[in-house]
Amino acid sequence: MSDLACAEGDDLPEPRAIKIITYGDNFCAVEDSELVGFSATGQSCLKTLALRLLNAGQPPDMPVILFRGGERTGKTTLANAAFYSE
Repeated sequence: MSDLACAEGDDLPEPRAIKIITYGDNFCAVEDSELVGFSATGQSCLKTLALRLLNAGQPPDMPVILFRGGERTGKTTLANAAFYSE
């Protein structure tokens, strides 16, 4: 077998994850060069932000990584963050 052999699917890129930073309990914002300007305030701000991203055309299975105070606090999908089900 040659050194150039690869497993099926190796040529597929890893799915991009959206980084969401929460500030306190009532504000969150996206930190992503392609999604500049997305943020939400108020109660359920994460749900509101996830719904806005879905309405902007992001796929429901897009991974979301949550940060607070510089520390990773969790990982989910846009669908789960928005309580979205098909």
